[in-house]
Amino acid sequence: QLAQNVQILDKAGQLVGTLNTPYADVTLDGVKVSTNTPQAPLTVAAGSHDIYTSFVSDLNMQASYELGLRGTADSILSLGPFGDVEIKGIPLDIKTSMAGLQGLKNIKYMALIDFQQSPPYTMVTTSVNIYNPSQLTLNIGDMSMNAGQDGFTPEVQVGVTLLKNLRLVPGDNKIVSLLTTSTQTAAGNKFAIDIMTKDVTLNMWATGNSTSNPALNAGLSTLRTGLLLPAGMWTDTPYAYGNMWSLKVLPSTVNDGLVEVTGTFNNPYMIDMKVEGVARANEGEAVQYPSYMGIYKTRGYLNFLFPDDFSYSVQSGQSVSVTFKAPLRIDGVTQSRVSAYVDELVAATAKGSSPFEIWLYPRVRLGAYPNHMFPIWSPGAFYPGKMTVTTGPDFPSIRDWFIKNALPDAPVVVPATPPPLSSPVASITPPSPTAEVPRPSPPPSPVSPSPINPSPANPSPVASPTVSPVA
Repeated sequence: QLAQNVQILDKAGQLVGTLNTPYADVTLDGVKVSTNTPQAPLTVAAGSHDIYTSFVSDLNMQASYELGLRGTADSILSLGPFGDVEIKGIPLDIKTSMAGLQGLKNIKYMALIDFQQSPPYTMVTTSVNIYNPSQLTLNIGDMSMNAGQDGFTPEVQVGVTLLKNLRLVPGDNKIVSLLTTSTQTAAGNKFAIDIMTKDVTLNMWATGNSTSNPALNAGLSTLRTGLLLPAGMWTDTPYAYGNMWSLKVLPSTVNDGLVEVTGTFNNPYMIDMKVEGVARANEGEAVQYPSYMGIYKTRGYLNFLFPDDFSYSVQSGQSVSVTFKAPLRIDGVTQSRVSAYVDELVAATAKGSSPFEIWLYPRVRLGAYPNHMFPIWSPGAFYPGKMTVTTGPDFPSIRDWFIKNALPDAPVVVPATPPPLSSPVASITPPSPTAEVPRPSPPPSPVSPSPINPSPANPSPVASPTVSPVA
């Protein structure tokens, strides 16, 4: 085994930095000793930042780079039955060749993850594979690059590409890429039209502010690369889930309302994926409703909800079978409708399989990308009219849960019957005595009347007026 404590020298013999590596296995070929240097940080020497910048730039663009190693090596020799012997401080001063990044020219588009429009901006999230041909592991962090369609100048820039937590290991690196474009510019508007009708090469170039590391920015400033995007950004990737499912009513369903659901889930993004629950309404840009499943004929009356803790992991190119418990929803079914409703549900599954649909808004993590994503996995995008669910002889027992949990019928309010009307009884009330008032005197007559003699009859209760003759 061999460990190194060395200075790194550039092609001109100038000090770049220091490297201390742990022990690693070696191979012997006569007097030649070979080893693969384990991952170790390169510490830039004080006053060597400009040298480091040129060193990174050369590594970035060249296919091969010759560097120097000067320092000491420690060795552990295995002597078989006599044990191991450690030898320290072996002088080391050699030149060795290292494969460069070759401008990271080998970047391939894999799949569309999300496409959102918020005028005048369009956000396109994709998975891409960046091939690192070197033996270097680069911890870059967040990196942004300008993006254009017809060149590498500000005049043709259509937006900005962001790569978060970028860490490039030797070989394939499957990562998430976020492109933000604007249709307010002529170049951005042209790109938005072209990408829907033909293959487009998206050119990307680094700037002096591409990362948070100024020395690294200077070294990456020469980076120019491109990514071929297919028309409509469509690729032949697996659907998020299979189209054949099964549903089982358990003995405990009557009490807890949970049914057992089994389905097959794929990886549509070609990058290691974890589903960590389902999105809450409005958590993602397009998430508006709870995630649910349903037998097609009863959609709108019954949903089998995805549980909040629904989760699984699936690597790129793989599929997994997932079994989970899904809570039933009563969804407005009342006592008076239970029989008819459950009869319809049971009849829909009588043949053993029924049309099925899924609307799933998962909380997804992809690769090393730090944030959740909220794609829409709908049947219309995958299997319009072609999904089925298989049920067994236990399914009719779902009636028990509905009978137990159906909503009470609304009480019917009947107007009270009024009491019979009694026959009216005539009631005669004697009138109150009328007060006697004097009669008014007649107007004076122009003719002298005959004298009025008193009547022999009973006198009227009202006194007769006295009329004096007119002279």
